Amino acid sequence: MKTVLLITRDANLTELVRSSISGEFRLSVASGEEEAAEAMGSEKASLLLVDFYLGKKDGLKVLEKLTGRFGAFSKVVLLAPEKIGEGIVARATGQFVEKVLKRPITSRMIRDILVSRGECEREERATIVEYLAESLRDSSAQRLIFSGPGVDFSIFLKGEGVYSILHPHFSDAYDKMMAKAGVKMKGSAPVEDLDAMGRLERKLSSSDGFQKAKTNALLSVFASLPLHSACGRTVESCEIPSGLVEVKGYAVLFSLVEYLPLDFFASFKRPGVRLTAKAEALSTQLSLHPLHGWILSQCTSSREVKELLKTAVFPEEKLLRGVYLLLLLGLLDCGPGGNEAFRMLDLIEQLDLEDRRIERESNAIKNLCSFVLGKGQNPYAILGVTPESSPEEILRTCEHKLALIKPEALHPAVYEKYKRDILLLQSRYSEALLLLQSAQMEDRLQKMEEEGERISRGPTRLGGSRTRKEEAAERRKENAAKMLRKARVLYDDENFHEASQILRLSLLQDPYSHQAHYLMAKIYEKSPNSRARHMAEKEFLRAVELDPWRVSYMLDLADFYARNNQAVRSAVFLKKARAIEKKNARMKALEKNLE
Repeated sequence: MKTVLLITRDANLTELVRSSISGEFRLSVASGEEEAAEAMGSEKASLLLVDFYLGKKDGLKVLEKLTGRFGAFSKVVLLAPEKIGEGIVARATGQFVEKVLKRPITSRMIRDILVSRGECEREERATIVEYLAESLRDSSAQRLIFSGPGVDFSIFLKGEGVYSILHPHFSDAYDKMMAKAGVKMKGSAPVEDLDAMGRLERKLSSSDGFQKAKTNALLSVFASLPLHSACGRTVESCEIPSGLVEVKGYAVLFSLVEYLPLDFFASFKRPGVRLTAKAEALSTQLSLHPLHGWILSQCTSSREVKELLKTAVFPEEKLLRGVYLLLLLGLLDCGPGGNEAFRMLDLIEQLDLEDRRIERESNAIKNLCSFVLGKGQNPYAILGVTPESSPEEILRTCEHKLALIKPEALHPAVYEKYKRDILLLQSRYSEALLLLQSAQMEDRLQKMEEEGERISRGPTRLGGSRTRKEEAAERRKENAAKMLRKARVLYDDENFHEASQILRLSLLQDPYSHQAHYLMAKIYEKSPNSRARHMAEKEFLRAVELDPWRVSYMLDLADFYARNNQAVRSAVFLKKARAIEKKNARMKALEKNLE
């Protein structure tokens, strides 16, 4: 079995490539240079797909390393960002990259690469209507042979005209429609004999109603087919015999769109389906309805179909059919692959992939929030490092975690929905990094001071003088006191978030400051969510533990419990406060409220 090697760290890209390659290929995935080298050493890949995003090393650098180890590759495709510089593209294609695919990557792009390399045959994934619309843009004479479940027929086209159809029901439909239109048949001919049909239609073409009768005969056959199901198609060149009367292809196309079931257009109403009008030259056969002109005027800039449905004065069914027809005609663009013929199945596949991506990223954000924003998490656990980690490793880990939740790395719908949670995660990661960097800097200074003290002190130390360690501890307390004063100013200005950040640094310098714990409790108390209430209680209790004789702390804690419907706990701390100070107006008011 042939192998496609994909070098990426993007789970969404991996899933897209896996769904794009047929059963003839095995997908091997590597996340970096070493894994790729191991995979390439064990088997030869038919195609090498390299993602430009590979952490600190981009895909080109990884390719350079692999080329040095294994020699040049002849089948390399770089999966690049949408706004990659042209200089990088020129450098890549000039060295060892055969093709550069810019995001957003679609399944059809991957399949087309395999087809162009001769690795597999083109897999058709379109309906009869879509094949017909695509063929009407070609001016050559063609025979389209359709095959699939319930589908086995051929049609003959040239330019924008449909000339005949080979189907078991066409002969009966032809005779029936001619008789209905009052066209007198001047002889007969088997429909499969195009030359004979040409001679017959040359005689009939002058009859009134013939053109309409032939059009109706063709449409009656098409109406019996599963127009909305995918089928296979083979294109052959042919000659159209003289005498065969042309049926306007676009008139047939317009009618076929009306035959499609309404459920076929349901995907247009899904989130993320955006339309953009394209400047295309209109065929002389096209006679667009005012509805189509309105749709094009509304889509001069990208618009969601859901938005059009809300603002349109036209019925929903007509609007959806109009959108589909304009997509078939190439007058509208729907997502990536703007120059490719529109395929409804490709759109559905793309939307399904996006839905799975949204679900996967949403679950990842939820899991991160429950862990990072959960209670009792220290900075080491938040960043996933250990006390033995170097400053460079801590910084690198934090940058990697921040890169995973930046807007460019997430689906727009996920970022918009969880924007607040993402900002909290970014704040918590940055805060954890700052705390660990401050702690490591303090440890370094302390070690340097202890070493300086040992050298300057010599073998003995005179009694009565403070050690450098004691002096460092005193400086930390002074720094903590300065930070506490700054946090109080911010608290008074109602800048609670900034105040909490300063307080965390203060507590890192002096974790036994009851004033800092008390002020942190007051900040948490401002937030309405349950987690903040829990943290407020924890900080209040810590402040009371550190200064058990401070009546104001106990009264604030008793008031906090009373407001959160915990009367028993409130009474306990009111009793403790009364044991310290019996006459207190606020205490009496709180006791009265509990009665």
